[in-house]
Amino acid sequence: MEKVLAKSQENKKEQLRKDEERRALREKEAAEQLRREQQGVQEEQKREDLKKKQQKEWQEKEKQRKKDIEEMKKKKEEEKRYWDERAAKEEAERKEKQQYMDDMHKANERKMREERKKYESKTAIEKGIVEADQLILRVGQEAEMWAHREKGIAEAASRKKRGEADIEEQRLKEEIETETRRKKAEMDARERQQKMMVENDMRRKKQMAEQTPDASQRMREVQQADQEERQKMQQIEQETRRRQTDMEADATRQKMQIEANARRKREDAATAERKRQAEIDQEVRLRKTNAEHDAQKRRDDAGKESDKILFGD
Repeated sequence: MEKVLAKSQENKKEQLRKDEERRALREKEAAEQLRREQQGVQEEQKREDLKKKQQKEWQEKEKQRKKDIEEMKKKKEEEKRYWDERAAKEEAERKEKQQYMDDMHKANERKMREERKKYESKTAIEKGIVEADQLILRVGQEAEMWAHREKGIAEAASRKKRGEADIEEQRLKEEIETETRRKKAEMDARERQQKMMVENDMRRKKQMAEQTPDASQRMREVQQADQEERQKMQQIEQETRRRQTDMEADATRQKMQIEANARRKREDAATAERKRQAEIDQEVRLRKTNAEHDAQKRRDDAGKESDKILFGD
C-alpha cells in the first residue's frame, strides 16, 4: 500500500514537471510572436519613411518636369511603371504576409487543441489511476476493520465456550469428589458398625468361654475367639478398602471422562475459532481481489477515455 501511495506521489511530481515545461514553452512562443510583430512594425515604419522620401523626390522631379516636358513625360512614365510594380510587389508581399499570419494562427489554434487534448487525456488517465488506488485502499481498510471485528467476536465466543467447559468440568469434578467423600463416610460408618457387631459377638463368646470349667479348654476358646475376631476385623477392613478403592477408581475414571469431555469442548471451540478466522481471512482476500479487478477496470476505462479524447470515437 505504501508503494501505491509513493507511486501516486511520483506521478503527481512528474505531472507538475511536465506542466512547468509546457508553460515555459508557451511563454517562449509568445515572446517569439511578439518579437516578430515588433519587427513587422519596424519594417512597416521603414517603408513608410521610404515612401515619404520617395514622395518628396517625386515632387522635386515634378518641378523639373515642368521645365522639360519631354523629359518629364519620360520620367513620369518610368515613375508610373516603377510605382505600379512597387505597389504590385507590396500587395503581393502583404498578401503573402497575411497568408503566413493566417497559417500561423491556424497552426497555433491546432497546436492548442492538441495540447488541450493531451492534457485532458493525461488527466483522464491520472484520475482513473487515483480512483483505482483509492478504491483498493478503501476496500482494503474496510476489509481489515471488518476482519478485526469479526475475529474479535469469534475469539470472544470461543473464549466463552472454553470458560463454560472449564466451569462445567470443575463443577462436575467437585460433585464427584463430594459424592466420593459421602460414600467413603458411609463405608467408614458401616465398617465401624460391623466392627462393633463383631466385638459384641466376640465379647459374648469370650464370656461364654470364661464359664468353661476346664482352664485349658477355656484358654483355647478365648484364644479362638480372639483369633476369629482378628480375622473378621481384617476381612471387614479389607472389604472396606476394596470398596473404597473401587469407588476411588470409578471416581477417577469419571473425572478423566469429564476432563476428556471438557478438553474436547475446548478443542471444538478452538477449532471453530480457527475455522471462522480462516473464513474471515478468505473473505478479506476475496474482497481485496474483487477490489483489484474493479480497480483494473477503472484503469482500463480511463485508458479508453484517454484514447477517445486523443483520437476520437
